[in-house]
Amino acid sequence: MIYVSTNNLKPGMILAKDIWGKSSCFPLIHIGTTLGVSTIKRLIDKGIQGVYIECEGCEDIEVNEIISMEEKIRITDEIGKIFKSLQAEKGNIFACVESVSKIADYFVDVVTKNHECLMNIIDIKNYNEYSYVHSMQVGILSTIIGNNLGYKNNRLKELATAGMLHDVGKLNIPIEILDKAGPLTDEEFAIMKKHPDYGIAKLSTCHGLSKDILDGIVTHHEKIDGTGYPRGLKEDEIHVFGKIIAVADVYDALTSDRSYRKSWTPHDTINYMMSCAGNHFDVDILSAFLLSAAAYPVDVLVLLSNGLKGVVINTVAGLPLNPIVKILTPGEHHGEIFDLANDIKYLTIKILDTISDPEEIECILAENKIYSLRKVN
Repeated sequence: MIYVSTNNLKPGMILAKDIWGKSSCFPLIHIGTTLGVSTIKRLIDKGIQGVYIECEGCEDIEVNEIISMEEKIRITDEIGKIFKSLQAEKGNIFACVESVSKIADYFVDVVTKNHECLMNIIDIKNYNEYSYVHSMQVGILSTIIGNNLGYKNNRLKELATAGMLHDVGKLNIPIEILDKAGPLTDEEFAIMKKHPDYGIAKLSTCHGLSKDILDGIVTHHEKIDGTGYPRGLKEDEIHVFGKIIAVADVYDALTSDRSYRKSWTPHDTINYMMSCAGNHFDVDILSAFLLSAAAYPVDVLVLLSNGLKGVVINTVAGLPLNPIVKILTPGEHHGEIFDLANDIKYLTIKILDTISDPEEIECILAENKIYSLRKVN
């Protein structure tokens, strides 16, 4: 299978993985479905960013999910209920924190049992549920970073909790600012910058939350060079949880569709974040993140510097820009495996870009006898 963004789908392509909606009881669209015009429109209307489709020669590619999509939907639903309860004036904050704590336990369990958890999959997100999905993703990513830093279970649980609750203060921000389809004015941004303080004000009465958790929440928008908010802290003035959440927060935010912009690709996001090392992000923490990051996740089509085209079939820990690629270009190298991380003969070969042009994708699929060439009315 290969990953194709929703805007590049063509009628006749066949789903290689289920597409899930809000419900974790059954898929929105089942694996094996042949896409038609109406189905593609439905995916776009639902805010689905991309899907996995069948491709001959790519059947053996496996995408290892740390947490299944069904579980992510269940957790997102639970986080939604928690946030709605916190927003209510009479919401039971202690019960909410206990629910978050149970999810944090689950994150710690799955991350510590998957010691080489690489972000090999492109999460198929729905921007209509962005705030809840984002809270879940930041909790997961923060846990992965903490695990790479050698944190033990209790510390990881605190970090996961802080990651999930990092944006709870946005419950106090007017919806017209949160969902504005364009840049914020100076006045609007001044209001937005208050959300870390709003968050700890809402949570500080709960004795079940440690000072580390609260400090992580209030400092997650601080930057190493002191240009962040709300206090303009820098370097060691910023709590380590805040530094970790900052990395997780920016990665997930940039790789998600928002009301004011389209999502960035993982490799564009990682390149940007690497350029911000030492001024926005702590270098050691960003390095810990890159141990599990995949600039070119499994199943993404790529163009190599030697002109060949292929699909990513695996990634290598600590080398996010150098995955293992199966060549799809017809000719002498067709089907050959290029290990850009470990094989010295491919040392000079780099990935120039992901392939996103619809006509180019269709050509690659046709050359590889993709099953999706069925005609659909």
